[in-house]
Amino acid sequence: LELSGGDKYEGRFKKGIKNGYGKFTTNNGIKYEGKWKNGKMEGKGILTLPDGEKFKGNFKDGKIFGKGDIVLQNGKKFDEQFQSI
Repeated sequence: LELSGGDKYEGRFKKGIKNGYGKFTTNNGIKYEGKWKNGKMEGKGILTLPDGEKFKGNFKDGKIFGKGDIVLQNGKKFDEQFQSI
């Protein structure tokens, strides 16, 4: 499904809102693949930035939350704990 501004979403909906598993790509190359709840990132997922850096971990209410890994372009990996970003 192509959204306004060139963003794209492929996945499940509930009452017209992103809910369940889905893939979202913004027009500037940010990608998220994982769980959605009420239109927000929720649970396990992978957020990939345009430069290739990634966050693999947990999301709550659309924000990075809890335990997760940051993977840099060079492959270096950091295991971190987050409160909310």
